[in-house]
Parts: sequence; structure tokens; C-alpha cells
Amino acid sequence: NHPLVVVSDLHLRSPQDKNYELFLDFLSRLGPEVKYLVLNGDIFDFCFGWSSYFRNKFTSIGSSLEKLSQLGVKVIYIHGNHELFLSKLGWKGVFFEKKYWHRVVLANNTSVAITHGDYLRAPWHYHVYKWCVSSWLTKVFFYLTPQAYLDRWALSLADVSRGQDFYQKLDHKAIIEKAHSWLQGSQCNHAVFGHYHVPYEQKFGDKWVLCVDSW
Repeated sequence: NHPLVVVSDLHLRSPQDKNYELFLDFLSRLGPEVKYLVLNGDIFDFCFGWSSYFRNKFTSIGSSLEKLSQLGVKVIYIHGNHELFLSKLGWKGVFFEKKYWHRVVLANNTSVAITHGDYLRAPWHYHVYKWCVSSWLTKVFFYLTPQAYLDRWALSLADVSRGQDFYQKLDHKAIIEKAHSWLQGSQCNHAVFGHYHVPYEQKFGDKWVLCVDSW
């Protein structure tokens, strides 16, 4: 019995990716024994929800999630920093969280705060950036840009970002402290985040702070 399943940072780029096939197989193995399936951001390396190009590109995942919802699984999608306007994908039965985090309450009243993690240690200019890329002006610009070109451009930027080896320069202690502080503010029993591509497991009293690894 797995009442809560959380996946994060798959960074799927194409239906031809091995991880894409593995994820579809993973979804096919889930059933009504799962009460909550939380997609905790950056499931895709880039996805622009308003575009039919991306809806068609990732349609098999949408169909799998819709089937899980029909089985009674509560499917929740939290935005990552590689995804824009996800609610416009139109996947029936999938709840797209508008806030940067979501609270799940299990049958035993245990509450779990879940967030992608990009806001945990975000400087002020990151908040400005997020506001800009989520604006209607950005939506119009992206919508008018040839979608195959937009896709290639966004994926190339992601490659450049990862090439800077950012994840090897993390202040792991500071990340855990920020996550613990956020957990306290959420008033939940436990916290789960992602984004950093590093698995963390830290206990504070009777509260756990966990970070989901990338695929």
C-alpha cells in the first residue's frame, strides 16, 4: 500500500527518451492502492501548456494520468521551473496547483507539505524572473514563436545550465535548514521537495524533511 507517491525532476525531453518509456511503465504499474500521486515539478525539461505542439508531444503521459484519475488516484501537478502554464494542457482529473506548494493529508491525519524546491533559497531576482516568464506577455511571445524552434531553444538553454555543474556547488546544510524552516511555517508533519537533484533525508524531532532525487 502506497498512499503517497512523489516523483520529481524527470526532465523528459522526448517520447523517444528511455526515461519517458520508463515513466509510462511506472504509471502503468500504479493503481487505486495509491491515494495521491504528486508530480513535483520539472517532469519535462520544457513544456508550454498553451501550445498544441506540447500537448501532442506529451499526450501519452496525459492519457496515463487521466486513467489513474479515473481509478480514484488524486493526481496533483506542482509547477517546476521548466514548465509554464501547465493547467492549459487540459488533462482531465489532474489538479494543477497554482501555488508553489501543496498540502497532502493522509488517512491517519499526517500532513505532508510538498514543493518543487526552487523557491526555498530563491533570491529576489529569481522571483522577478518567475513573474516575468509566467506573465501574459511571455505567453503571447511563446505562442507566436514557431513551437518546434521554441522547444529546441529551451532545451539548448537547459543543456547550458546543466553544463555549469551547478548541482555540485550546493550548500547542502543551508538547503536543509531552509527546508526545515519552510516545514515549520507550513504547519505540516513532514516536507518533501525536489529541484536540487540530490537526495536528502533529515529528521528534526518527529518530523522528516526529504528531497526527491532526479531521474
